[in-house]
Amino acid sequence: MNNMKTYFNFDYKLDNFQLIGCQVIHNNENLLVTAHTGSGKTALALEAIAKTLSENDQVIYISPIKALSNQKYAEFKQHFESIGIMTGDIKINPLADLLIMTAEIFRNSISRNQNEIINYEWNFNPNKVKCVIIDEIHSINLPERGKVWEEIILYLDNKIQLIMLSATISEAAKFADWITKLKNIKCHLVSTNKRPVPLQHGIWWNNKINYFLIGDTNWKKYIWTNTSNQINKLHKNSLLEFFNCTKYLFENNMTPANVFLLNRNLCYKYAEKLSQHYNHFVSIDEIIKIQNIWNYRLYKYKNIYETSIEWINLYKLVSKGIGVHHSGMIPILKEIVEILYSEGLIKILLATETFAMGVNMPTKTVIFFNIDKFDGHSTKRLLKPEEYGQMAGRAGRRGKDDIGYVIVLPSNNFINEETAKKIILSSPQKLSSKFSIDISYVLKNLTKSDLCYESLFYYQEFDEKYYEYIKNKLNEITPPEENNEIISTNKSLIETYNKLKTELNNLEIIKNKEMIKNQIKTIIEFLKIEKYLDEDSKLTIKGKIISEIHECNPLLLGYIIFNNLLDDLNFCEIIAICSILINEVKTDNEISISELNCSLECKDVLKHINEQINNFIILENNLNASLAYPIWLNWKITYELFDNVKMWANKEKIEPSGNFIKTILRITNLLKNIENIINITNNIKLINKLYNYQEILIRDVVINDSLYLLG
Repeated sequence: MNNMKTYFNFDYKLDNFQLIGCQVIHNNENLLVTAHTGSGKTALALEAIAKTLSENDQVIYISPIKALSNQKYAEFKQHFESIGIMTGDIKINPLADLLIMTAEIFRNSISRNQNEIINYEWNFNPNKVKCVIIDEIHSINLPERGKVWEEIILYLDNKIQLIMLSATISEAAKFADWITKLKNIKCHLVSTNKRPVPLQHGIWWNNKINYFLIGDTNWKKYIWTNTSNQINKLHKNSLLEFFNCTKYLFENNMTPANVFLLNRNLCYKYAEKLSQHYNHFVSIDEIIKIQNIWNYRLYKYKNIYETSIEWINLYKLVSKGIGVHHSGMIPILKEIVEILYSEGLIKILLATETFAMGVNMPTKTVIFFNIDKFDGHSTKRLLKPEEYGQMAGRAGRRGKDDIGYVIVLPSNNFINEETAKKIILSSPQKLSSKFSIDISYVLKNLTKSDLCYESLFYYQEFDEKYYEYIKNKLNEITPPEENNEIISTNKSLIETYNKLKTELNNLEIIKNKEMIKNQIKTIIEFLKIEKYLDEDSKLTIKGKIISEIHECNPLLLGYIIFNNLLDDLNFCEIIAICSILINEVKTDNEISISELNCSLECKDVLKHINEQINNFIILENNLNASLAYPIWLNWKITYELFDNVKMWANKEKIEPSGNFIKTILRITNLLKNIENIINITNNIKLINKLYNYQEILIRDVVINDSLYLLG
């Protein structure tokens, strides 16, 4: 196998798992790769791309976030000429042979009806696309977004080769088997047995690292317990411990260090305190390199951002070898931090967990400032094993380090050893389906002329009495694994038990399928009552509208458009109302409609929207009472950015922030969606009011550039 001919010209010797993966790719079979961070998963992506392109076909590379898409574009552009990217914010060469896309963009492309009225930016062609590479496939287990990856896998034609990459995925063999059964093509699992750079985990206490785990399994008994007992008695100042730890790492050649703070509001605050405590982590030569890279890469943006608070503060920090990285930053400033870190010029980086999802950055030491995080609902929870593993796995640079270091800083109410073991040693959370049979799913499938729900869900009749009979018979038999005597003396009883168990499992599946079939029928009846479908189950205009909505709650936006609620408002008020539909700002400051700076007509529209939300919630509750699998749409709206967005639409100046820039870019994407919809309704009045919206909104500090796409 070492003499295998590859399509991609590798300038290094492939590892055994890479060679096996290449053979699977050459055989046109599906592949699931589970390999530790830094072990070389990307090599198999490169081989799959090169093979597909050599056959004059198109390959799609799917990433979970826009930032990773941009990084992958820059990486792959060094190897392939015909390359494009589509992330919603950015569109470059969408007809390229290699196209990088975010998961949502691709899912929307393959699931929609090709409406002749709408001019889509890119149309999925199953006869041209022959390979889809899904990076970070463990994202399929995300509570809110996981169904996107599941739908991609379900919707894709079986003839399209699937290459799936992950560092941490639970029950990988079962997942590969599921893909095999679903696609009727073998899905091979290829894994690495050990990390390319072994890790040592320790607690920082008494000005030293107290190592409690060597490698992946060698847990040093009592180290955690003894250290945590001291911490809970004597610990007083987390920041001081952090300062002392970073100083120790710098003096002992254990940087670059990635500090996971898990609270983006504290990243800048603690970075600035660190910079006040220690003047520099970099030499004079390194400072000059930092300044040169900053000035060269950001020259185009100097006049735009140089007076902003974030530009000024970040420049001071990086000049001392300290960086900050979180999703609320101005995008190009976040990228310059990544570039400086990749060059080894940032020695201490304070980041949230999104940094663990990027391309492999050169990190020697990972520090956990804490091992709990906010769950998005104002309460804290401990890290899940897969979250800890994803972040800790960043430590250790292949080819540079013999060992990677993972350090947990002391904190109040330090967890006990048993809890620590569950977080650090446990397997990732089990995969569970996030797929939902909801209104959008039913509408999208009904719009496909070659796909009806009967072909998706083929059921035999479910016999309730027989199901109960099998359950009772099974309960009469002691499970073999609980009775060793049975195992040794009564093989026929074991066979009977196993047959009954298999029969019950099959009946459970049939029962669930029948429930799913009923779910679809119930939703269809609801859609008919609400006039989204006619009596022949054909889409009405209302149905066509909501079937095309991807950027926000489809029922709410569909209602607003269908009932022409925006028609009598001015441009700025329309844009501000868009902000309430996509606003993700988490705040405790509730703003009322009466406080907003807008016309009485606009406030009346907002009140109308609120009243309709209440009506929709009642409808949703009534529908859910009839469903086996309840569906819950997001009805929450906030006015946090309403006035600022309205000012921006009026061409006024705003102090830039990453959150504000992301909001305007999301509004622009939503307006593209609305533009497509009003082409269906032929609402000339609204079309005219939205004229030139991109030029008005994408200006000055709000840009959709990426440093990775400029080089």
